[in-house]
Amino acid sequence: MEEFPLVFIEWIDSATTGGWRHLEEGKEEATLTICKSIGFLIKDTAEVVSICQSLSDKRHISDTISIPRCCVYRMVYLEIGQE
Repeated sequence: MEEFPLVFIEWIDSATTGGWRHLEEGKEEATLTICKSIGFLIKDTAEVVSICQSLSDKRHISDTISIPRCCVYRMVYLEIGQE
């Protein structure tokens, strides 16, 4: 669907840990998570990039994720092969 291109996005997400631990151990665990997602691009603004997993011919979508634009560090448009 040309109107909703297929994209590959690499983005940075926050990470958490739970429970008590020594401060030095907690500082070592304090890292961010790099995520990779593929989907149909349904929104692309200065604030957010949103993709969905499925898109129907009746313009219904399912399984969406909205990623803050400041967390996206790479977005690649993918080609869908023709049969």
